Amino acid sequence: MAWRKVPRFWLSPYFWITVVALLWLGFLDNYNWIEQYRFRRRIEQMRAQLRFYENEIQLLQEEEKALLTDPYTQEYHARKHYWVKRPNETLYILQKSEPPTK
Repeated sequence: MAWRKVPRFWLSPYFWITVVALLWLGFLDNYNWIEQYRFRRRIEQMRAQLRFYENEIQLLQEEEKALLTDPYTQEYHARKHYWVKRPNETLYILQKSEPPTK
């Protein structure tokens, strides 16, 4: 009588083969569902990094174009990075000093 209460599909070997295959693919395989989720997150992170670096490249290309063509930008860059000054101009360099130690 107990066998009559068990659903018929539980007795099917196809059901148990499917259950075992899903468990194998879901948890035991090298490319299981957890790893697939991690791969997907990593791909999203890498795509975000790609967008960031593409934007940075675009900004650097614009800066390069400005440095090659615009005299004002060339002068600004030379003054800022190389401390270039005009004749009869005094250049003051201010540096932060560390607080005195006791």
